Amino acid sequence: MATTITPATLTVDIKESISLGGVQRNDSSTMTIANVKNIFRRIVTASLASTGTILLSFNEDNDGGADDAVETIPSFDIAAVKYIRITNLDDTNNVLLHLKIDTGGDYTTADDMITLLLEPGKSYMYGCPHASIGVDDDAAAAINTGFVDLEGIAVLAPHGASYTHADIGVYVAST
Repeated sequence: MATTITPATLTVDIKESISLGGVQRNDSSTMTIANVKNIFRRIVTASLASTGTILLSFNEDNDGGADDAVETIPSFDIAAVKYIRITNLDDTNNVLLHLKIDTGGDYTTADDMITLLLEPGKSYMYGCPHASIGVDDDAAAAINTGFVDLEGIAVLAPHGASYTHADIGVYVAST
């Protein structure tokens, strides 16, 4: 069966609006991504226990969209993904967003990790996960231009938190 879906352009709008001292201090930015063929969108009630919940994983041998065989951990073709948005839908609690980094290039287990605090109602956006992140633990703190792959994204509760779950919005666009 031939597909009836025609690739389209995704438009992402970011807008800030505020009046300070009677003066509008607004700003906006628009980005477009051409040839999008796959959209993955879901809300996950994530377990924030000690191991957390893996929201997304990336590899080289996938068809571009989420892997239907792995329902709980969607896996995407790393080169096809062009836009990712993760939103903390909880109205009270912070979550920790773990960016799992594949410095070894084998897509088996994360070799390094970056942890970001994602406050209630806030979003984190990321572009293509292929060769897009640098890791360097050198004491000289030199600028790193040797980019590697993002292997996956997970979410956990901050250490000592009393809450065990949070709703997380996930949106992925791929070509």
